[in-house]
Parts: sequence; C-alpha cells; structure tokens
Amino acid sequence: MVMSIKSWNFVILESWFNGLKVGLERLMVMNVFILIVGSLYFLIAITLHFQHFDSPLNLFQKLWEPLFAPSINLLFIGIVANFGIKKWQRQFNNL
Repeated sequence: MVMSIKSWNFVILESWFNGLKVGLERLMVMNVFILIVGSLYFLIAITLHFQHFDSPLNLFQKLWEPLFAPSINLLFIGIVANFGIKKWQRQFNNL
C-alpha cells in the first residue's frame, strides 16, 4: 500500500505533536513539583514568621518574582496549550 504525500505529512505532523505533548507534560510535572515545594516552604515560612523568625519569609518574598510567579504563569500556559493540542489532535483524528 502506497501512502500519499498528504498522509505522510499528517504522520510527520502527528509525530511532532506527540513529541511536543510529551515535552510539555514533563515540563508541567517539574513545574508542579516546584509549586508544591514552594507552597510547603511558604507554609513553614508563615509559621516561623508568627514566631518572629522572618528570614524564611524574606527569602520566599525574594524568590517570588524570579521563580514562583513565572512558574504559576507557565502552569496556566501549559494547561491551555495541552488543551489546544488535544483538541487539534481530535480534529485531525476525525478527518
């Protein structure tokens, strides 16, 4: 059976999207791990802040903009991108 050029392009595109999806899922897992560890650290820092030990909370505040805020944004972007990839794959599978 000979495949047409259109079906070969579809196979290549589908393979590329599967690779993108796997990479995105790995990045999301690492990102969620960073957010979970950061949340636990924040809870510990708040508890220590009430006991007048401010260093952990100051460190969290310094790490907020360069680490945690972009991580939260990346989480939401990843969710939207994953939804878009799945929807596009479903559309191509129906063709």
